Amino acid sequence: MGGGRDGAGRSGRARLATHLAAAVSRSTLLRLVRARPDPAVGQVRALGVDDFAWRRVHSYGTVLVDLEARRVVDLLDERSADALAAWLDAHPGVEVVCRDRAACYAVGAARGGPTATNVADRWHLWHNLCQTVERAVGRLRPQWRAPSPEPVPAPGVKPPAPLPEPVGGLAARTRARHAEIHALVVTGLPLSHVAEQLRLNRRTVRRFARAATPEELLGAGPALLHHCDASQGRSPRVRGRLWAMHLRGPDDRKIPARAGTICRSVTG
Repeated sequence: MGGGRDGAGRSGRARLATHLAAAVSRSTLLRLVRARPDPAVGQVRALGVDDFAWRRVHSYGTVLVDLEARRVVDLLDERSADALAAWLDAHPGVEVVCRDRAACYAVGAARGGPTATNVADRWHLWHNLCQTVERAVGRLRPQWRAPSPEPVPAPGVKPPAPLPEPVGGLAARTRARHAEIHALVVTGLPLSHVAEQLRLNRRTVRRFARAATPEELLGAGPALLHHCDASQGRSPRVRGRLWAMHLRGPDDRKIPARAGTICRSVTG
């Protein structure tokens, strides 16, 4: 609502005043536009509910959209069940509430519109499907190719020792964060509150919460983590080159990646 009224920012308001040959400053134009009353909400049959960030991680609000008219009808100052329930109580007649799976919106819709049908929007359906497929692929990835026969070592040659389990800095941080997030999730705390308490992005918290084990999040695999730990003490550029040499996909093909990118990803 406010974004549509502001036009294209300062330069847009200045161009509009020039086009209209109006001797008025852009601040005066903005003040006059903001002084106009908000349009009446009217009857909303299908309501879209989603959150937006006033300040990421710290403060979130709720945007309400009339899905049939395809326009924003209201902005709520907070992302809570009470705010949504109060709005639905003040605007009866909503038959469909289209929302994500946030617990606060589910509770608010049930309290404010008990007769409304709750559905998931198309974006969240695709997003949830992609995340589920990604987790399934990560879990079943070792079964995609038949195990190669064990090589027979030549007489007098000692077979190479198996790579250790990932116990380096990246693996340790991933396991610690996974345990920390799951410890809060099992208490029934919503993911949004977990993100605020741990000062993490909500998408990061959701990704860790949906992973049954930390190994699902360690996409680099034990081999890469082993080489990461073995390269400690070297310069970042040399470490990145060493890791890039051992980064391979499930078909044992080398994955092209820049050393600097790998270095930032693993050490970050």
